[in-house]
Amino acid sequence: MNTASSPLIAKLRRQMAERGADPVPDSVYEAQDAHWSANYASRPYVAAGEDYADYAPAYLYGVFWYHADPERQFADSESELSNGWDSARAGSPLDWQKAKPAVEEAWYQVRDLAERARSERAELLANSPTARTPGDH
Repeated sequence: MNTASSPLIAKLRRQMAERGADPVPDSVYEAQDAHWSANYASRPYVAAGEDYADYAPAYLYGVFWYHADPERQFADSESELSNGWDSARAGSPLDWQKAKPAVEEAWYQVRDLAERARSERAELLANSPTARTPGDH
């Protein structure tokens, strides 16, 4: 994991605990950090030569906020996200307007992955032999 992201993750974990939200597993942060560090430069909001370390806090902030309240829509959270960015940015030089596309993209990516996992789990359960009622063949 990007070492610059570690203090941010600790801070986000504290914020999740304060909100009473379940903590995001390390594997989620690690997978998202690896994905975005490999792909950030191709995003339309990233200028040539910009460093991943500038964007990492924005991506992880999006991951955090999705997990903090997965039932909420991004647009419904935007004001709170914007207000919290300065304290969460962990040294990133990006202001909210520059960070917002990365936060939003990470939020939607994690939401889509979670929805896909729920759908696959439901399909597996529906097709499981234990899901059949007695007498079904």
